[in-house]
Amino acid sequence: MAQVESLLKMLRSQGGDLLRITRGSPPEFTKNGAPIRLFFPTVSEGMHDRLVMALLTPAQSRAVTQKQPISFVYDAGELGVYDVDMSAGLRGVSSVRLRRGSGATPAPVVRDTVLPQQRTADLDMLLARAIEAKASDVHLSTGATPVIRVDGRLHRLGQSVSIDEAIAKWLSPEQKNRVESGQSVDIGIDYHDSRLRINVYLHFGGTAIAVRILPAAAPKLISLQLPGEAMALSTIGQGLVLVSGPTGSGKSTTVAAMAQERLRIQGGLLITLEDPIEFTIASGRHGLVRQRQIGRDVRNFPTGLRDALREDPDVLVVGEMRDPETIALALTAAETGHLVYATLHSRSAGASVERIVDTYPAGRQSQVRAQLALSLRGVICQQLVPRATGKGRVPIVEVLRSTSAVQNVIREGHTAKITNVMDLGRADGMVSMQTAISNAVANGTISRDSALKPTR
Repeated sequence: MAQVESLLKMLRSQGGDLLRITRGSPPEFTKNGAPIRLFFPTVSEGMHDRLVMALLTPAQSRAVTQKQPISFVYDAGELGVYDVDMSAGLRGVSSVRLRRGSGATPAPVVRDTVLPQQRTADLDMLLARAIEAKASDVHLSTGATPVIRVDGRLHRLGQSVSIDEAIAKWLSPEQKNRVESGQSVDIGIDYHDSRLRINVYLHFGGTAIAVRILPAAAPKLISLQLPGEAMALSTIGQGLVLVSGPTGSGKSTTVAAMAQERLRIQGGLLITLEDPIEFTIASGRHGLVRQRQIGRDVRNFPTGLRDALREDPDVLVVGEMRDPETIALALTAAETGHLVYATLHSRSAGASVERIVDTYPAGRQSQVRAQLALSLRGVICQQLVPRATGKGRVPIVEVLRSTSAVQNVIREGHTAKITNVMDLGRADGMVSMQTAISNAVANGTISRDSALKPTR
């Protein structure tokens, strides 16, 4: 019933008078004979059948199954009364038409038992709309309409969804208690052909949920359209590779794709430490993958890293370098012959180096600079910029490679010179962000206006 009512709510909010639900097409909304242009996903076979069954009584279901045309009046409570027309069999119903307000009095009916999947119909429809729109994120909040992010821009949806429904579906009782006590909760779940990374938290207006929509499996590295200088960091043998950028710039996607490519080329054992697990990484013919989720499979990042060093890894993926202990263990792993991929929130290669060093008190920074200069193999700093065509976004990537000049700059604390070193090190596979942006504008990939705007 929730699916039908959510569509009728949308019809009423637009002042419409006719809703047509057709198998294999988006729902159609009409006002005085003119179509109302709204974005909705195609109605799948399963959803179409659930919508039909939600409207019918058992007797009506039998009549439709016997391919008898059927018309009846449907009372949607405060949403109004609707004339409903159907024809053909239940599996063959191609469309359902609901026209508002004949004034007829609906007969009392006893409906079929609600199917379990209908409990979350509003939420499922919202997620289907977001995925169809190629949204990267969905934002839900108590008493507010949902918002999706498409190509970096926020779009408010007219359809409402119960946040209590989402919490009941996604959180365990223990996780609900954590949220109510003022903590945030991170979880990852499989959703059809996608993976959802979900963060639930409190704010001034109540409870809020941020949902990141990801592919279920890590993409192939070549599909990310990264420059060759960045892709080359998937073939190195050992050391630390940082992938940095602002929130939502695709850092986790790049790390997962690079680690997967490393296994495909060289094999070995990959251990990931993630909060939560975002992608399923393919092991390839000669690889082995162990993905561990913080809070579920291991207590925290430092514990997971200490464990990993005793578990015979070739490659380590650290979801985020968050604290001095995690950074120290990652550097130790890189120094002792492992390849370590890690993500970091920063807007340039130089800022990535400074962020690691600044995590430590002044008395230890010299030692950390020396360790970092020795173990760092490269930094990829990326941002996503709208394409000049207006369809989708493209990664603009800065690449720092470890050379003697870079090591000296890091060791001596002259990170402000890193951009100059990159400009002089193009033959060593380095590209500064400014050069990457200029190249993308010159070849028409992005517009000059997009290049001047802050991105995420």
